[in-house]
Amino acid sequence: MNDHLISMYIDNELSLDDKIVFVETIHGNENFKEDAVSLLRQEKLLRSEVVDHLPALDIREPGK
Repeated sequence: MNDHLISMYIDNELSLDDKIVFVETIHGNENFKEDAVSLLRQEKLLRSEVVDHLPALDIREPGK
């Protein structure tokens, strides 16, 4: 249930009343807070830019 609530918070799918419950829960439960922060960090990585190319490299075969 907590992961679902955190996911809804991240995706901005909570009503204002639900957001109040979320904030009150975070302030009252250290484990919930840590889970929320962890999932927010994961979401940040997922939304970061994807490397779609690498710089050209001059790779030579040994002995050549």
